[in-house]
Amino acid sequence: MKRIIYIMSLLFTLCLVGCDKDQEKVVLNSNANVTTTVTPNNIVLEKNNDTQTALTVAWETHNVNVQISSEYKAIFSYKDKETQVSVTTSPKTFSAAELNKIAIDLGMKVGETSEMKVEIEQKVGALSLPTQKQVVKVTPYADLIDPTQWGVVGGFTQWGGQPDVPFWKVIGESSKYVAYITIKEAGEIKFRKDNKWEENFGDDGNDKTLEKGGANIKVAVGRYKILWDIDANTYTIEAYTWSIIGDGAKGWNAGDDIPLEYDGTTNTWKATNVTLKDGGIKFRFNNDWGINWGDKNMDGVLDQENDNNIKVTAGTYTITVDFSATPHTYTIK
Repeated sequence: MKRIIYIMSLLFTLCLVGCDKDQEKVVLNSNANVTTTVTPNNIVLEKNNDTQTALTVAWETHNVNVQISSEYKAIFSYKDKETQVSVTTSPKTFSAAELNKIAIDLGMKVGETSEMKVEIEQKVGALSLPTQKQVVKVTPYADLIDPTQWGVVGGFTQWGGQPDVPFWKVIGESSKYVAYITIKEAGEIKFRKDNKWEENFGDDGNDKTLEKGGANIKVAVGRYKILWDIDANTYTIEAYTWSIIGDGAKGWNAGDDIPLEYDGTTNTWKATNVTLKDGGIKFRFNNDWGINWGDKNMDGVLDQENDNNIKVTAGTYTITVDFSATPHTYTIK
């Protein structure tokens, strides 16, 4: 019954756009549809092949006995998220870089194989033809990440005298943004778009719910992680810092921590031009021993074993830690 109603609606729409009183009415078969094919159906994406074709999507329309223009979209979906790309001519190819960006935007995890659904939507008049989704297994790679249009502004940036601290998309969480800020003097902050005041958010009731043009948010001295749920328009602020500690750096005592800075483009934590001595170091969270990481096997993979200080030699280095990788990894170069 639903299909009869669908076809009748489509016939009515087509007559509105394609029939005059004296013209013969167009007729659409009840089994009109568009089929989609994808090749290959198992793709491991690699950065060094980012310009090569990774996926080919082809489609064919069946039993549409009308002469009317159509619009096509390729729809990619993963779990409850989807993204659409306008297409014109079959087949349509997607490079590794294009497909990787789609996968990351959908929230697929780097280095893990997940099932992405692909379909072509064909619009005839105002209605869409029935189609079937194809499943493609995709393994995305880590790539440079673009910041969002939103940032944190406040006294710590001289209210715009310095660039806003950007919000970044949380990998695997398409509705959440994250920013990391350092407050050296107690003050206030807000969130705004494109380093401008036309669109900004604050918190009128200090209840962790944001309002457009709301009140400034008070912050004390410290390093913080700000997590913004853009769907619910709520946020959290928590003390958050990763640091280097050890006699191979400044020492093992309180106050000897060398902070790592967040690099949103790679979703890693870094310290550049760090002077090290012969000795050992570890990484710890919030300047405390409750959470700390070393490398007992000295293989670049972090662990929490006993006697796992990371042995270092004197020199100046860039230290990078990837806490998003499983297991966590680091480099000292």
